[in-house]
Amino acid sequence: MQLATTVGPLVSGLLIVHVGVPGALTVNLVLQLVSAAAILPMRAYPADPGAASQTVFSAMREGWAYAWVAPPIRWTLTLWLIYALFAQPLQQMLPAFAVAGLHVGIAELSLLMTALGTGSLAAAVFVGTLGWVQRRGRVVLAGTLLAGMFIAALAVQTALAPAIVIAAILGFIQQLTFAMGMIVLQFASPESLRGRILGLQTLTFHAIAPFGGFAVGSVAALFGIGPTLAGAGLITATLAGMVFVAAPEYRRFRSGREHAPPEPRYT
Repeated sequence: MQLATTVGPLVSGLLIVHVGVPGALTVNLVLQLVSAAAILPMRAYPADPGAASQTVFSAMREGWAYAWVAPPIRWTLTLWLIYALFAQPLQQMLPAFAVAGLHVGIAELSLLMTALGTGSLAAAVFVGTLGWVQRRGRVVLAGTLLAGMFIAALAVQTALAPAIVIAAILGFIQQLTFAMGMIVLQFASPESLRGRILGLQTLTFHAIAPFGGFAVGSVAALFGIGPTLAGAGLITATLAGMVFVAAPEYRRFRSGREHAPPEPRYT
């Protein structure tokens, strides 16, 4: 996926330059159809015959109940909620920022997005060398705080070259933070609830991010794209700092098999 976020924007920019937006969208449609055709032969994995029958809502309720009483899970989801509301809208606002803030076109925008993807790809490779890190909660906290600061720094740029450098660093921080957060969730979740907890991660981040984009976009229409993104970045950093102060147990959390949580007990 990180390779796609690196190469995809660059290829899209080249396609738009040579064949225009309709041509690029046509290529995208063809590739989507190829992906759908590849998925069709797949068969559903058979359910465990010994698993208890549950509705979707009861399973979600069980996952939320455990997440609320497990500080590593609760604070990781809280940080991702903050990121989804205030930091992730940068992805949707980047084209507007390229035009209004950097005064560049489609080709330069593709370079900016490629820089984000390149940083993410580098972080995805780098994470594989961090098996010795146990206090991953601190990395998630620091990463969220730094991401907000770099978003604010990107928002005040008026030249393309420094914006590309900042975007690459931001992509690295973002991917490193998400990867460490996923590791925290998996180590902090009992095996019987791990799927539900990871489902909550998807719900918390991906379902909330569009609302953050709508809110940030609405504010940007009133105050301008640069000041709005800078403010959103500073809010992200401030809230991450508040979580750092409010969650000492998250800073102390050690991830590893010897620190795995017990299975929940039902009465």
